[in-house]
Parts: sequence; structure tokens; C-alpha cells
Amino acid sequence: MLFRLIYYSFIALFIVVSLCNAEKKLQIHNLTLSISLDNKQNIVKDKWISYDKAKHVTASFICTVFIGQICTHSFNESVSNSKYISGGSVFTLGLVKEFSDSRKVKNYFSWKDVGANAVGILFGLIILNVK
Repeated sequence: MLFRLIYYSFIALFIVVSLCNAEKKLQIHNLTLSISLDNKQNIVKDKWISYDKAKHVTASFICTVFIGQICTHSFNESVSNSKYISGGSVFTLGLVKEFSDSRKVKNYFSWKDVGANAVGILFGLIILNVK
């Protein structure tokens, strides 16, 4: 089951990456994300501490704990397997969300959002580890 989840996650990630608009070029330079759209340069300041990052941490935390509990109690997976499944699936969903953001007008892919998702996943895995 774990192998199947990882396999389908990579397929979904490949599809999303291949569908991304090639006209948007992401460059990370001195913690500033520069997006070139229609030959115009827009500077986006993406802060590490913001309400958006708090939402990412919270959503990833809740989803990780929820999926982990569902796997453990409903599907009778071991705690170890449920941690891999919940962490991997939430991380993949976060990446898919960021790639879909990069396709929207006036939006961008944010590595800081991915980092905030990872923090939420880590907190969720810590809670899943507590007996």
C-alpha cells in the first residue's frame, strides 16, 4: 500500500509539473522571488513569518494527524506505516497546491510555503508518535 501511494504521488507530481506554464520563470535571489510575466518584472516579497505561513503550518499539521489516525484506526496500518503515508501524502498535496498556485495569474510558487508545510508535517508526526 505504501509503495502504491508513493508511486501515484510521483505520477501526480509529474503531471502537475508538466502542466505548469512555461512562460513563468522562477528565480530565487536574496530571499526575493522574481517573477517574469509578459516581459514585466514583478518583485514579490515572501515573508517567513506571516498569516499565510501560519495557515500552511496549521493545515499540514491537522491533515497529517487526521490521515495518520485514519490509517491507524480505520485501515489497521501500523503507526510507523501511517506516519509515512500521512507525511508523504500531505507533502505531495502541498507541492501540488504550490504548482497550481504558479499557474494562477498574480500568484507564484513559494518555497517558503513548502517549508511551512514541512514544519506542520513534522509537528503532526511528533503528535502521531506520542502514545
